[in-house]
Order: sequence, then C-alpha cells, then structure tokens
Amino acid sequence: MALFFGNLALYFVVFLPLLDLLPNLWMTEILIVAADGITIKLISLCEMFQEMDFKGLKWRYTFLVGMLGNSISYYDLCVSCKKDGQGGEAEEG
Repeated sequence: MALFFGNLALYFVVFLPLLDLLPNLWMTEILIVAADGITIKLISLCEMFQEMDFKGLKWRYTFLVGMLGNSISYYDLCVSCKKDGQGGEAEEG
C-alpha cells in the first residue's frame, strides 16, 4: 500500500512537472526510475514493513524494481495507445 501511494505521489509531484520541463521523455523516465528506487529503499527501511528475518535491500535491486515497474507502465501505455489508434505511426496521405 505504501508503494502504491508513493508511486502515485511521484507521478503527480515529480513526473508530470518534469514532463513539461524536460524536452525528452527518456530523460524523465530515467529520473523517475531513480526516484522510484529511492522511494522503495526508504520504504524498506521502515520497521513496520519488515518481518523478523528481513534483510536490507541493496540499491541495485531497488533500481531494478523501479525500472521493471516503469517499463511495464510504459509498455502498457504503448499498447493502450495502439488500441485507441494513437500509436504514432505515420499516416498515409
């Protein structure tokens, strides 16, 4: 639940403003993956989300999880745009 609200906050507070500021979507995605990794790491440090045998997360795993989550979201967006006819293909004149 904490990750859901953390990602929701990142989307509205970080991603949308960066999307307007940065000229490239990939630059925005890289920054969001970094922010997701930091959020996952910080949430994992909270004792209320840890069990008795919890071992700390390594930074590389938090960034891999952030990258995987954002990749799935990006893919989902591309698939839904193609279904709606907004796939970005060049129209024939």
